[in-house]
Amino acid sequence: MWTPAHGERVAVTGLGLGTVVKATPRGAIVELDAPYSTRAEFNTANISLVEGAAGSSGMQAARTGAAASHSSPQGNGPAVAAGSAGAGAAQSHSPPLSKAAPAASGHLARIGQLIGARPKPPGSGGVQVPSLEPGPGASATSGGTPPAAAPSPMPAPPLSDPGFEARCSLEALRFGLVPHRHIEQFTLGYEQLSKWINSSFPVLEPRVHKVIGAYGTGKSHTMSAIRTLAKREGYMVAHVEVNGEGMTLSDPAKLIHAIYSTLHSQEEETEYPLVGLLEKVIQNSTSSYLPLSGLRAVDAHLGVVSMLQHAGTLDIWTEQLEAVFSGSDEVSATDLDRALRKQTRASVQVFPAVPRSLLDRPNGLVESLLGTAWLAKAAGYKGLIITIDEFETENKHLTKAQKQKLMLTLRAIECYVSGQRNLPKVPLALYFGTVGDSMDEGDVYLNDLVEASGGSALELRFFQKEERLELANRIYRFYQEAYQLQRPYDPNVADRVHTLLDGRGYVESELLRQFIKWYMAFLDVLYGPPKEMA
Repeated sequence: MWTPAHGERVAVTGLGLGTVVKATPRGAIVELDAPYSTRAEFNTANISLVEGAAGSSGMQAARTGAAASHSSPQGNGPAVAAGSAGAGAAQSHSPPLSKAAPAASGHLARIGQLIGARPKPPGSGGVQVPSLEPGPGASATSGGTPPAAAPSPMPAPPLSDPGFEARCSLEALRFGLVPHRHIEQFTLGYEQLSKWINSSFPVLEPRVHKVIGAYGTGKSHTMSAIRTLAKREGYMVAHVEVNGEGMTLSDPAKLIHAIYSTLHSQEEETEYPLVGLLEKVIQNSTSSYLPLSGLRAVDAHLGVVSMLQHAGTLDIWTEQLEAVFSGSDEVSATDLDRALRKQTRASVQVFPAVPRSLLDRPNGLVESLLGTAWLAKAAGYKGLIITIDEFETENKHLTKAQKQKLMLTLRAIECYVSGQRNLPKVPLALYFGTVGDSMDEGDVYLNDLVEASGGSALELRFFQKEERLELANRIYRFYQEAYQLQRPYDPNVADRVHTLLDGRGYVESELLRQFIKWYMAFLDVLYGPPKEMA
């Protein structure tokens, strides 16, 4: 029996490709590719190893295939919904994206008994880096013949399938994920929320913002809405979820690579976003490159890319350049520098995303982010938006030494946004998602960052019963579209779900996720497969 392992490329039923982050007793935590771009735990039954992805070359093939398969507030604030990655994702039942709604089985049959419906029968690791000295006919992907693309588990829907987009969003809800395709429709209080988001975007100077809310109030959903609106407004976006362990602001080197791994824009998702940005800046400029005073890495990298473009060899070096620019540990800046000089016989220099010196890394992180924001602006975008979620986990898991490093990173950010460092002002915004713990030093320090940058805070609140009922109505409209169901909305179904939840004693922070999970299951029992499609 296959056991998931870190770094393996897998197919998740109904959600496409992803990479195993960590094996769990029930299955694995998987980092899903775009459009979801988030982590969730899945049962082994819902994931399968992508053929040929066991070795490093297969891993590269799977990533190539993945790129080919995707074209593309508490207090007085609004309540937001709906899905976000969480523990409940592993327990969700997700069938393939077929036209028929899921048949009842297991816990769904039990729901049928609860509501009096008759249940229906159940119908390693990493990219392999080629030689840094490319030979004749070398490929930018592998140094030789490009690997075959892995098959996509989510083929493009036929033109006659109008319910495909709706089913994708319903599948996201079943797994506890944010339905990116229809985030406006699944966000209660969207008009008020969007006003705050649009007013928070940077124009000329950097900003730091804070999204505050207890578990279950929709922080992850709000972060997704921020990125969605930012892309529509012409910004580049990136995101990261810290956990105080493997991913933390106390380790700028890992953090920067995680951020750049998700960097994309509305019209483009590429495997090499940083190299692509440099190319666009050069294309938009009147000279070979535009120097940026105070950021020598940006100047140097523009020069390197420009030189390789004129030599006609940029494609050969793109993968290695992206690895160094993004902070990957697969290629060192020193090795690439040496190989480039030997091959081009030119005096070139490439810099790592953050310095090797531990003391210089916090400031290096800031300079890298503002450099990327400057490139984004020079390439024709409005700037760079980055969301950093789960900040409260830093306080729970970091050691005393790590907390000191965390504070150094936060102070480096403050020095920049407050104008204490002589660095260019660029349209860069950082959004921190946190519970707002007044006893946590890091969380309190975020308030100083927000104030120093002229940013703002958004406070989220728990959903009330009336809002969950409204959400149920919206979900049902998508259910109708997804499965061509003609039956009108029945509010009694959502009421029955509330009765069930009340009897199970869920705490307030669990109610929203549980409500969505059970309401979807109720619909599947009552209408799946819909009689109109039988």
